[in-house]
Amino acid sequence: MSITVLRTLMGDPNSEYFTDDELTAYLLVGNDSLLRAQGHAYAALSRDAAAESANIATDDLKVSTEKRAADYLALSKLKFEQANQADGGEAYFEIIPFNPATRVLP
Repeated sequence: MSITVLRTLMGDPNSEYFTDDELTAYLLVGNDSLLRAQGHAYAALSRDAAAESANIATDDLKVSTEKRAADYLALSKLKFEQANQADGGEAYFEIIPFNPATRVLP
């Protein structure tokens, strides 16, 4: 998959958030799925946002960045859910023929 396509979908055309190596790793871990790669990337952004979160209040001003991590995590979950739907569901099973006569007993 193209790093440029993933970067465009992530809204990171100028490499502000991710290096090409990071996006390549997300594609590798996500089995070349753009949706799964986005899920991994948003999870990384969530981790970074949680580490840098702050809650600052003065007499007339309050700034909080604590919600940013939760927002990125929600995006991550959404992308993984979309990937599961694109794959045909979260879980699957395969029906195989079973012949009890061929069963080997110890």
